[in-house]
Amino acid sequence: MPPLVRTLLALLVAVLVAFAVIGAVEAINTRLHPAPSGFAMSDPAQFEAYIRALPVRALAIVLAGYALAALVAGAIAARVAPVHPGRHALLAGALLFAATLANVLSVPQPWAFEVLSLAIPVPLAVVGSRLVERRMRTRA
Repeated sequence: MPPLVRTLLALLVAVLVAFAVIGAVEAINTRLHPAPSGFAMSDPAQFEAYIRALPVRALAIVLAGYALAALVAGAIAARVAPVHPGRHALLAGALLFAATLANVLSVPQPWAFEVLSLAIPVPLAVVGSRLVERRMRTRA
């Protein structure tokens, strides 16, 4: 497989799996902290009130999901990458950062949650790649 194709595949799979992890964690979180009856997600005022009323635990669960997603994305990108696994993980983290930034700009959230959300993707993607690289070295 040509290196460019493998690079694109590594990034695509890494980001898709990260989105799946985030979706799963948020689905679990929604079960733990359900919206009130009659809640309309399409109503911006109701949605903002719901987000602001969530307990800290609910926000911490989402942040943990973001962290796990970034770690997994970095590991996948590093494992599938044809060369330079750390750079591929960094790119995967940057793509997750861009998605997180879009979320922060479009969904009203507490400022501390926004800051932490933006701080997570790149460093943890790099950690994920380092874990994979270390494992690959010990197998060699």
